[in-house]
Amino acid sequence: MKIWAMDMLRRWERGRCPRCGGKMDIVVSGNLIFHSCSNESCGYIRSDLYLPSNPLPVPVEEVITFLRNERREAEQSSSIIGWGRTIKQYRTGDRLGVIAELEIEVEEDQTIRPYDAVYYGRSLGVVMQRKERILKIIFDMMRKPPEEGDLRVSEPLMLYDSALEIIREKAPKYGKHLANIIEIPNISPPALMTPQNLVFQDGYGLDPEKRDAVEKILSMPEWDGLIIEGPPGTGKTMVIAAAAVEAAKRGDRALIISHTNVAVDNALERILSLDPEIGEKVARIGHPAKVSKRIKPLISGPSEAESRVAWMRRILKEKQIIGMTIAKLAVLDIYGLMQVSMLEGMWPTFDYVFLDEASMIPLAVSAIPLFYSKRWVILGDTRQLPPIIRTRHAYAGSKSILELMESSRPERVYRLTVQRRGNMRIFGPVNELFYHGMLRHHPSVSRSSLKFSAKGKPQSKLSEALDPDKPLVWIDVKGGVMEWCRVRRGRVESASGANLAEALIVLKLYKELREAGVRRSDIAIITTYRAQANLIRGALMELGMPEEPIIASLYREVGGRDFDILKPEDPEDILDLRFAETVDSYQGREKECVIYSLTSHRYHKALADYRRMNVAITRAKSKLIIVSSLGTFWKLPWIKAIRDRSSRMSVTLTELVTEKEWTCILNVFRRLCKP
Repeated sequence: MKIWAMDMLRRWERGRCPRCGGKMDIVVSGNLIFHSCSNESCGYIRSDLYLPSNPLPVPVEEVITFLRNERREAEQSSSIIGWGRTIKQYRTGDRLGVIAELEIEVEEDQTIRPYDAVYYGRSLGVVMQRKERILKIIFDMMRKPPEEGDLRVSEPLMLYDSALEIIREKAPKYGKHLANIIEIPNISPPALMTPQNLVFQDGYGLDPEKRDAVEKILSMPEWDGLIIEGPPGTGKTMVIAAAAVEAAKRGDRALIISHTNVAVDNALERILSLDPEIGEKVARIGHPAKVSKRIKPLISGPSEAESRVAWMRRILKEKQIIGMTIAKLAVLDIYGLMQVSMLEGMWPTFDYVFLDEASMIPLAVSAIPLFYSKRWVILGDTRQLPPIIRTRHAYAGSKSILELMESSRPERVYRLTVQRRGNMRIFGPVNELFYHGMLRHHPSVSRSSLKFSAKGKPQSKLSEALDPDKPLVWIDVKGGVMEWCRVRRGRVESASGANLAEALIVLKLYKELREAGVRRSDIAIITTYRAQANLIRGALMELGMPEEPIIASLYREVGGRDFDILKPEDPEDILDLRFAETVDSYQGREKECVIYSLTSHRYHKALADYRRMNVAITRAKSKLIIVSSLGTFWKLPWIKAIRDRSSRMSVTLTELVTEKEWTCILNVFRRLCKP
């Protein structure tokens, strides 16, 4: 248990339940401390938020040590998984990338999925498709695929190299403003300028709290920072878009940045919707395979006759709003973006940086985008995804920049509270358990329900679960058991979990939703472990479903002798619920219907962080179905509370599943999972 959590527990006596007088249990999960009544028939529960106590600025040694450790761990995870030979290559139809078709030799137990990043020789590409010995990879125009070479899985190291160079070498001379968050020797942060008393003339139909947030952003003086805390569906993207458009209109340059492509694309798409004429002033820098269709025309890269330096100079002169991931900014930093900016008289490069989904970004990594801007707008939700880090040491540099800023600068926090995403019976338990009642439900969505086509409602033993009048449904699967499967990625071997019974129920639900006319693009399946996602995907194909469903998982795999070392999925996997061919990715973070397979039949560490469950639940707009084999809720009081607040039903496989379906799922399990 974390030291701070132990300290907090010592301060509380268990006490007695205020409702029934029973004994209270205390459980720490992430940054919440849950107090629940041990009397199961009572159901009383409350939580307290506890943010990191590290004051800003943090010691520079803790930031550098964290980055060095993370870089070392990333470097050790690199390994060759096979070999390839190019048999065909051609430009993409939009002329933004190069597709190479490879004949490959890959070790039998290596898994390669669409959208995986793979090095071919020295060129980093994104997997599009694999069919037996043929692999199709897409490269951006700055990368040329070789004729032949090794295939390697590796974490890009430029992120850590860029952050280390900025903090150790560049910031002492050119980035005094970073002294607001990091103790840089012999450097003091610049004094704040006088705030601009600006009155924002809203032409975007914003509600009062969003209008106030945009006005605060546009009134920020140089070297100031503002934190926008917003639970799911409260309009952080709209705030970014309106503020960026207004800043561009007055001649400022804005950087839209996040760890994930979907966050960047959502903001840029909203910008284009607010002001369709602004497109010529907007640039998207990124890999074409990771960018939404609507934003692809905005992708900018050097022409064949243009050097990287000339391209960066052109972009800075012509564009006012630039969107990219932090990893891409790290590449540009190493290529000389700071020097180019200074040559153009643009230092810092941007007047504003909008750092979205900041709960996932460690302070040490946030130094890259913050270094490049005069004003910092840090947006996110402290109750959603935490930073994904490899090392276990609790250095200050590993903590979320959002949590650190919020705990150290509470006077600079602005909260959004009106959610316009989902039915209040889905968001109500989340609001009660995780947000202490701060959320308000907008009337336009508070009673939304799943719509079926003229084909009519499903008529089966699962029809109760699909009832549109029951937005939140919990299905107890009798006899469901999770099995551990061996997983190999490069030279690292670990495990992942799959539950055949839950997978079969999910398949039945998905099939009935589709037969009732619910569009594929309106359904997402979320699982706790990747093996469960692979099992469901493989079974759908085996049963002849002519489509690829949207399936995401929370954890890639687990390691350690006791399966207690968690390896979370890339945040893109759970936050980007898009198809490759989806034109409008506004729905990238949400779906009308979500089916969530908990997978595990007993307590496991993968279920122990409420924040990941919160993310899975709040993807749903009108319908959430939780499929669970859990036989005990020991140390998981929030999961029990959600179950208690759901419409519940219990099923057994014998009354639902045919022999053909069972044989199918068993064959897929044996093929994909090696126990």
